[in-house]
Amino acid sequence: MACTSCGVIVAALLVVAIGYEVDGRFSNEGSDLFEGNWVYDNVSYPLYDPKGCPFIEKEFDCQHNGRPDSSYLHFRWQPSACNLPR
Repeated sequence: MACTSCGVIVAALLVVAIGYEVDGRFSNEGSDLFEGNWVYDNVSYPLYDPKGCPFIEKEFDCQHNGRPDSSYLHFRWQPSACNLPR
């Protein structure tokens, strides 16, 4: 999950730096990225194979450490008033 968390943080930082979609138009104003919900996305997530992520330290590699499920890999952050670009 460490890479998933890092991905969300990196995406949020990029969005702040370059802008995001608000009400169907690209903008860098008008949305609070910290207001939103985690949503289950079985179509486009996970974005990578956790086994192939070189940035996960062994202490944070849930699957390598025996976590039996992988459903947590399919969640993404969805701000309430805007869409994060992919």
